[in-house]
Amino acid sequence: MTRFHRKESKVLICTTLLERGITVPSVQVIVFHADHLVFTSASLIQIFGRAGRSFKDPFGEGLALVSGPSKALGACVKQLKFMNAASGAQRNSPDAKR
Repeated sequence: MTRFHRKESKVLICTTLLERGITVPSVQVIVFHADHLVFTSASLIQIFGRAGRSFKDPFGEGLALVSGPSKALGACVKQLKFMNAASGAQRNSPDAKR
């Protein structure tokens, strides 16, 4: 983790430890088997919330690798879209249509 935080390593592979308490600015998040029963919508929101936690680069991306749809992932996406819209993140995104 220290090497990753100091940018000496470009990839950090971890368990759901990433779910809470770790903040590394300007990271992208990939969740492998995001449709697994171990992931609730709340845990996925916490994990994807690790992306884009920097004032310089607030628009992180999260990618869910799945075998098929899950209720938890669907609820997570719906909640994240709602929270981003409420915060104005969509309007301020570099990819937003002007």
